Amino acid sequence: MKKIILAVFMIASAFSLFAQGAPSIIFDSQLHDFGTISEENGSVSCEFQFTNNGDAPLVVNRVTASCGCTTPDWTKEPVAPGKTGFIKATYAAKGRPGAFSKTITVFSNAKEGNVMLNIKGNVVPKTASIEDQYPFSISDLRLKSFLLAMYDVSTKGVKSDRMEMYNSGSTPISIHFDKVPSHITIVANPVVLQPKAKGDIVVTYKGNSIKDWGSRTDDIFVLLNNETRIASDRKIVVSANLVEDFSTMTPAQRESAGRIAVSSAVINLGLIKSGEKKVQSLSIQNTGKTALQIRKVSSASAFLVTKIDKMSIPAGQKANLKVTLIPSKVRNALNESVSIVTNDPSHPVTIIQVTGSI
Repeated sequence: MKKIILAVFMIASAFSLFAQGAPSIIFDSQLHDFGTISEENGSVSCEFQFTNNGDAPLVVNRVTASCGCTTPDWTKEPVAPGKTGFIKATYAAKGRPGAFSKTITVFSNAKEGNVMLNIKGNVVPKTASIEDQYPFSISDLRLKSFLLAMYDVSTKGVKSDRMEMYNSGSTPISIHFDKVPSHITIVANPVVLQPKAKGDIVVTYKGNSIKDWGSRTDDIFVLLNNETRIASDRKIVVSANLVEDFSTMTPAQRESAGRIAVSSAVINLGLIKSGEKKVQSLSIQNTGKTALQIRKVSSASAFLVTKIDKMSIPAGQKANLKVTLIPSKVRNALNESVSIVTNDPSHPVTIIQVTGSI
């Protein structure tokens, strides 16, 4: 008897579930094309309408986008059979010029399973403002950068470059410079920049008039109108990498040139205790056929002091390079470098990494 009652109950439950049915999610469209939109508009949105064509309440559990640039929203309440709901997609166009195509995945209890929606369009870049084009300012004088990188400059040559400027004020600006090193010539063109006008600061770097090698920076101070006092926040920086010109060397000269070989490319100072002075050395060997000239040994780090015992290394001989850590200045793990500039045409600059832990 119990078995008969259980069988009847199961059959009744099955008929009840069959009668209850399932929700169904049908979209009017699964693609929205925004067409051409302007980056200046910021964000754009669209809505995908759907209908529950099933015979049970439809619940949208969650909606995800293929990237963080798209934010979804949706109908949170159950959607009754025959009723409609929405999926909203907002695309952040600012800072994203160009064509885009993104997907939105809809998770629900519908019998169709997960549904994929798509948005696409093309973002036209906004018109750059004067502030965007010239983000750095010295009073009304605006610059594209405070740094003019000359990159490689031959120690036997001269190289020129320029940086653009703009007068954002309502009166003319007279532009002059102070603390200009002798190996650099710098002029404003024009010297008097009219309101809302553009011009250039022209820099000529005379590599053949300076006795230096490798990376170098020079600070040049800008004076506007009748100013005579220089200020630390009114300067431009000119950087250059002074390199030896090996282009005129013959194959025979290259073959007989000095060759650098270092005993290690890394100096590991190990554990650095507070106030502890650390000194470590490595050897530099000349494996070439003629003298290896050490042009410069330097480090951009304020933590390190370098000293080499020979600036000219005969063929087959070695020099000793000593690296000293300034303990009072180290606050975090050490990861610095030392550069060695030589007359080796194959390796004119050799970098030594200096590491250590606190």
